[in-house]
Amino acid sequence: MINHKRLVIGIDCSTTACKAIAWNQQGKAVASGRASYPLLQPQVNWYEQDAAQWWHSTCSAIKQLLRQIDTKQINTFAKIKRALGSRVIVYQNHNSGTTESPCQIY
Repeated sequence: MINHKRLVIGIDCSTTACKAIAWNQQGKAVASGRASYPLLQPQVNWYEQDAAQWWHSTCSAIKQLLRQIDTKQINTFAKIKRALGSRVIVYQNHNSGTTESPCQIY
């Protein structure tokens, strides 16, 4: 287990995966987790994703990362927001996120 003081956890959900990275005070990545999700194409020139997969992949990436560090050293969490194709995910209980429909990707 990596033991650093004052870690910053960065979370980035991109087009194909969610990444969680722990950075130390010197700016060095000291641990990471990653979980991918599919890009769906239900018709020509139309791309979408199941927004619930963003939630599940985020949880998975964070869990992978947390197994590698001393969680008492976490100082800050930073989440990178999706600029296009955002969708509200309803959190009901552990590892559960739901949406009404897939999210179109622009």
